[in-house]
Amino acid sequence: MHEDELKQAIEGLASSDRLRQADAVYDLALSADPRAFDVLMALAKDRDRWLPLEHDAFEGFLKGIPATIPFLIPRYVAAPKSREGEPCGDALGEIAYRTRFARSSRIDEALFTVLRRVVELGTHSADGTVHSLRQCAYARPVREATPWLWLLLERSRAEMKPAWCLRDAMDALVAAEGESVLPRLIELKAAVHPEHQLACEFEMFLENRLEASAYELWRYAQEGRMRALAGAQDEEIQRLIEGLESVEPVGQTRAFYDLAHSGNARAFDFLMGALGEPVRWFGKEPDVVRGLVDGAPATIALVASHYLASPTGRERTLCEYVLGEIAYRSKAMRDPRIDAALLAGLEQTIDQGTDATSRTVEALRECARAKPVEGAAPLLWRVLERSCAEAHPNPWCLRMALLALQEAEGNALPPRLSQLRSGMAPDHPLGALIEEFFPR
Repeated sequence: MHEDELKQAIEGLASSDRLRQADAVYDLALSADPRAFDVLMALAKDRDRWLPLEHDAFEGFLKGIPATIPFLIPRYVAAPKSREGEPCGDALGEIAYRTRFARSSRIDEALFTVLRRVVELGTHSADGTVHSLRQCAYARPVREATPWLWLLLERSRAEMKPAWCLRDAMDALVAAEGESVLPRLIELKAAVHPEHQLACEFEMFLENRLEASAYELWRYAQEGRMRALAGAQDEEIQRLIEGLESVEPVGQTRAFYDLAHSGNARAFDFLMGALGEPVRWFGKEPDVVRGLVDGAPATIALVASHYLASPTGRERTLCEYVLGEIAYRSKAMRDPRIDAALLAGLEQTIDQGTDATSRTVEALRECARAKPVEGAAPLLWRVLERSCAEAHPNPWCLRMALLALQEAEGNALPPRLSQLRSGMAPDHPLGALIEEFFPR
């Protein structure tokens, strides 16, 4: 942002004209300029002035990604409930919600870091972070947060008046682990007074999810009402596609799910194209992803091929997530085509840095929960070694690599990490993570 533009924006903030103020805030947020960001943080300290303009700031931050994210994260992580940190955390949640499967994994690391720190302080300290994790879970949940969300719910039972974030925690848990979480949630609810906030929010959670697309598709699949398109001819697929825009929203949700579930190449090509038209087909990504995941193994070849043919972009990150999610659900019975695709995908991006490799490394971590991918360890070591040359490596990528290697190498991991650490800068993020995993 040029000096005269900055001056003009500051003058706009001081104006009595509400539209000028909004334009100024948007321009300052969009600029990804440290001076402009400091002006916004000074404004955020005055809640009466900030709140009417917060939406404009968020729109600017969103339009300016990825350049704006490194400004938001440090303020939020340093003091998540401060006048400066809280709006930064809210902005990260909004960015996560709007970017869906293309979300920067740096946001995941920031939210995960703060959650672990504030759970012990109670729900009122964690509410904003939990809400942002719920925003993430509309597309891809932050699965590493699962044990900490359970801990938050358990500890809330001892609070007289917990914050209004318990339902967000429940929603995030269901997104990460599916319907299997319900018995444990029912147990938690049964352990408190019927008028306790936990019990009330559990009832609202049950009520709310009856209208949710994910629950509708789960029930649709459980009841066996899906349209059987696995062996359908291209003509039938084309007729279904051509009739989509005349179908009511619930019918569209089911149709997108059925097309994705089918494993049909014509349907898959249409869906990948449709996701590139978010205005026309708004909000259909989760339906497509659920269909692709539930349709495995018939969908794996299409997803893996498209993943490797898309070196960057939204479609690649979506396919990475699908492969990792199928791997997580299938556990030790994982299809070997997933392993082969992820190894080849990591080879494609490993020289592009940790931001480029982050989501593939995360998918390998999902695999490693049950059974590490054979041949992944040398590539993951390369990711860690190459990160030493990056000024600001992606910490989520490093965390996922360490977790995957921990599963693969066990006790052999700390000595080699110690050797790697001896050659890196003292303040390198990898050094801090190694200390977290294996304190000296």
